[in-house]
Amino acid sequence: MGLVDELQGVRVCMDTAPIIYFIEKNPKYIGVLKPVFLEIDTGRIEAITSTITLLEVLVHPFRTKNDTLAEKYRDILLYSEGLTAFEAQLQSEPNLETRNRKSLKRPAELEADWEIRFGPDNRFRVFYSVEQENQQVLILAIGIKRGNRLIIGREEVNL
Repeated sequence: MGLVDELQGVRVCMDTAPIIYFIEKNPKYIGVLKPVFLEIDTGRIEAITSTITLLEVLVHPFRTKNDTLAEKYRDILLYSEGLTAFEAQLQSEPNLETRNRKSLKRPAELEADWEIRFGPDNRFRVFYSVEQENQQVLILAIGIKRGNRLIIGREEVNL
């Protein structure tokens, strides 16, 4: 019985390191991680991680201006069928404005109602909305602010 078989039907909490090792194809760990991530991507293994993990893994690609690597991280963490990224801080009071969490005053192109600012000079941005009826926070986009420009993926977005 292999690791993938052991994880079937179990919720796996995923930390930052295995995600980095998988995406960057670390030769020491890729043989073990690739089958697990393939099962997570199809939804046969359920995994959860924090959006803090997303923030941690994006620091290096943003710092080195490696948009391709940043997109890989975003795609895996936000769009894998069996991986849920949650934000513990947003679970209890997602509509509470803080120093780095702002309500967007005008309708955003992204259909987001809220923005979180973080990282060096608050240049990293997470845009989200809140579904009140089922109390869910939907992360709609993650971007980087460069001067007066907001870049999401490879596109400049107007707010």
